[in-house]
Amino acid sequence: MQKDLKINSFSVIGLGKVGKIFTSIFKKELNFTLDNIIDKNEKGSFLDFKILNEIPNKIDSDLIIISTPDDYILDIISLLNSECVIKNDVIFLHFSGALYIEQKNIVSIHPMMSITNYKNDLLRLKEHYFSLQSDNYKLIELFKPIIEQISPKYIIINGRDKEYFHLASVMINNFSTALVKSSVEVIKNLNIDENNALNILLPLFEDVFINLKNNQNIQNSLTGPIVRNDNKTIEKHQELLKNNKMIDEKAIYDIFLTYIHKKFFKLQ
Repeated sequence: MQKDLKINSFSVIGLGKVGKIFTSIFKKELNFTLDNIIDKNEKGSFLDFKILNEIPNKIDSDLIIISTPDDYILDIISLLNSECVIKNDVIFLHFSGALYIEQKNIVSIHPMMSITNYKNDLLRLKEHYFSLQSDNYKLIELFKPIIEQISPKYIIINGRDKEYFHLASVMINNFSTALVKSSVEVIKNLNIDENNALNILLPLFEDVFINLKNNQNIQNSLTGPIVRNDNKTIEKHQELLKNNKMIDEKAIYDIFLTYIHKKFFKLQ
């Protein structure tokens, strides 16, 4: 790879939500020249740029962004190396939080956020942390100022440690969403539909994160009968779930009860 790494132009493979966000950033905010947008499922154009449905025979970009599901990233890199004319010193960028590829011309950036809407999430990037990873320290140095223009919050991680970062983000994102679902299922016993149940519970859910942010301490953010050692109320909760045959919700309740006892109160 060349001694002085630089990026003037880029191509994008995969135009999902993350792909759209970073295509927009690299073109509009970082002023890199966009050569190609490639997505087999998308039609028309994006940012007034025609979308290709097949990888061309030649890509002359300094950077190729691969914004596809994790399972396809290695295959696409292999395809580009074997069947497409690319620069000898091309840089590959992907956004997988878990995938680690031991290759000196690969860098990964992973936003620690739930991306559901391209336009709204583009505005929220600065509020969230990113991970930056590459086995090539020159790529780390090249991408540090790039990330800093997107968000001042980022950490540089070792490739073999990526899975911990990704696992933590999945747990707080997906599992908390599942926990909300279980609470909604409980409140639906009052003949309240799911949308209204969600509206009732969301302010409480927001309070949890406000408390965590303000307290900067997990244990001090705990409230409720577990903290007060109100065992009779806890037993009533368990009995109510059991009597209503809410098997899954009772399992969740019992697991979290045990976890809180072990982690916060050192009870077995």
